[in-house]
Amino acid sequence: MTILIISEMNKINFKVLISILLVAFSFIACGGDDKNEDEVTKTNHFLYEGKEYPLNDGLFTFYGRSSSSNEGFNIALDLYSSGIKPDSNNNNISGKGELMGFRFFSSAENELSSGTYIFNSNGVESKVFTFTIGVTYINVDTEKRGGGEDAIELFATGGSVKVNKTGKIYELDIDFTLDNGKKLTA
Repeated sequence: MTILIISEMNKINFKVLISILLVAFSFIACGGDDKNEDEVTKTNHFLYEGKEYPLNDGLFTFYGRSSSSNEGFNIALDLYSSGIKPDSNNNNISGKGELMGFRFFSSAENELSSGTYIFNSNGVESKVFTFTIGVTYINVDTEKRGGGEDAIELFATGGSVKVNKTGKIYELDIDFTLDNGKKLTA
């Protein structure tokens, strides 16, 4: 599965680019004389317990170096479903839906460098090409305490995020092991 993200500035809210944005699942087209067998179709979602959850928007926040023990530059990435609305001025969100949040440590200050980022549970001494936060919320309602009774909160305890940047377009392949022992991919 693949995520596509467009980067412009330090804080970016991608609302118009839904067709090429965020999470894209890659698969090979099956059969049919009029289709190329190598054709790739991309959609914006993550997969958990066999169910697809769509994502429509994203927001990068560039924090720089957070401490002298960090080799990399601290970059947050939040991905949202259509029901979640980010406020990039105060780093808050509102609404109902799905949300994925990441904290990457990149070799570049103002972009997420291409490469494979490995989960680092230590979080204190974050090296380049690691991430210390990989959290996913399903059916969250930001107006309700704890996200509401139907909300599911999942934390990465292992895994990787492969980033491929071409121009201003990012492709992310996500493979998480979660705190409940299950897998999440995107």
